[in-house]
Amino acid sequence: AIDRGAKYVTKVQVTMDLIFNNATHVRFSNIDPESEEAFRTTPKGERKMRNIWSGWSQVNGNPKKWRLSKGDGEKTVWIQFRNKRNQISSVVRDTIILDTTHPTGSIFINRGADTVPPGQPVILQCNAQDVTTGVGQMRIANAPFQDKETGWTDYTSTKTGWTLEPGEGIRSVFVQYRDRAGNVSKVYRDSIKVE
Repeated sequence: AIDRGAKYVTKVQVTMDLIFNNATHVRFSNIDPESEEAFRTTPKGERKMRNIWSGWSQVNGNPKKWRLSKGDGEKTVWIQFRNKRNQISSVVRDTIILDTTHPTGSIFINRGADTVPPGQPVILQCNAQDVTTGVGQMRIANAPFQDKETGWTDYTSTKTGWTLEPGEGIRSVFVQYRDRAGNVSKVYRDSIKVE
């Protein structure tokens, strides 16, 4: 399994957890060994397999490190095992989604209005995008966030009945988004004058 069977990863370096009876060695590839990409044509017109596999490394009960191919999206790793008699297993594979990109977004108080009367709750428009895994969570506050983990709730594009800080003058609302892989956006904010 890739990264203990996780659905998503945020870095190309992953851990391969291996279980295969009687295996002494293992090797990996980011290229399907049956695909056209795995083969080349020699100057004599012969079809030969490219060197797509990692070298054989010992299976010693510890997870192995592996580097996925670059670029966000679904990634497949092909795996082969070898035993002490040098018999090679059939190819097995595992798939995971790589998402290295932070979500982007914005926030608007009362659709970008300039002012609001004192004590009136406002509507927050929270727009966020994440191409690979989608936006899963958000957090909203009337002051800058003090840590990385508190206040996360399921993402919604509209928040009604939000209460601003009491009093008059310029009031701000801050928002941050987190995608399903765990990447966190920068902090976005909008301000409005209470008068």
